[in-house]
Amino acid sequence: MGVAFAFCLWIVDWQSLRGTPFADLQNYIYNFHQRAYVVASDALSVAQWYSQEYLWRTGIYALNEHLPLDVIFSYVTLASLAIMSVYVVIRSGSPWYLLLLIHPQFIDLCFSQVRSAAAISFVYLAVLIPSPAIGLALVVLAPFIHSAILVYSGAYGVNWATATIDRLRKRRLSVIIAYVVACTLTFTVLRPIILELLGDRRAALPAVTGGVLLTTMLGAYAIPFMSFRSMFSWNFDAFVVVLGSILCVALFIEEQNGLRFVALALPALAVAISKIPHPSWRALIFLAALIFQSAYFVYWANG
Repeated sequence: MGVAFAFCLWIVDWQSLRGTPFADLQNYIYNFHQRAYVVASDALSVAQWYSQEYLWRTGIYALNEHLPLDVIFSYVTLASLAIMSVYVVIRSGSPWYLLLLIHPQFIDLCFSQVRSAAAISFVYLAVLIPSPAIGLALVVLAPFIHSAILVYSGAYGVNWATATIDRLRKRRLSVIIAYVVACTLTFTVLRPIILELLGDRRAALPAVTGGVLLTTMLGAYAIPFMSFRSMFSWNFDAFVVVLGSILCVALFIEEQNGLRFVALALPALAVAISKIPHPSWRALIFLAALIFQSAYFVYWANG
């Protein structure tokens, strides 16, 4: 069911529906054509591979020896859609929660911000795979596709450590809160310093932020999972949603764009809603999420 749903999303001509091209996708294709993403020959350390997103750049150039760039990105989109859709079906136990993926932010993520979608797919796939060793390998590789995914790779690591190590299991809530606070400080106060030290071009790029209303609504996704028995402290998907929503709001306050962090967490949102312990509240929150994304979709589709 998840694969069929992904295929249905993939064959829709979203650019025609919206009337505007996907800007990030166009930039990717143009810059790869211009060889702007070739990894520097002196990039020999892990930090340099991380800052230059080594796996993404070398992987796309390797595939481009056999396939056109637009075909490569299209297939990466399909693979990302399939992994995240299957994740929602398996983890929620119901195909109905796939409706929450028909979301403007998710469409932008998979069809425009292809690199982010590919990287977060590694994290979701790691959760599905029963082997901890393979799962850890996937989350270690994910930031070498997109550096920002390190925050969700870290969340996977925190979830794994607090579930398997006795001392941390007893302090799970404190560890998770500390991790959320540390990520928030890193992506707001420390972000410019870290990017400058890594020589990352994003340190000098101007940010395009979302509006107050949109940020408030996306940030509100965290509220149910901080309310129902502190769901974010015992459910991984709720943890991911709270982390993404808080980062989105914190970055907005710092006049940075944090909308992507919520987009990355949307499959987790669908699963987390399915795990709300009270059936009536679960149905109400599911309906509220659908109403919000439907209204947002109308606005988004009009460009």
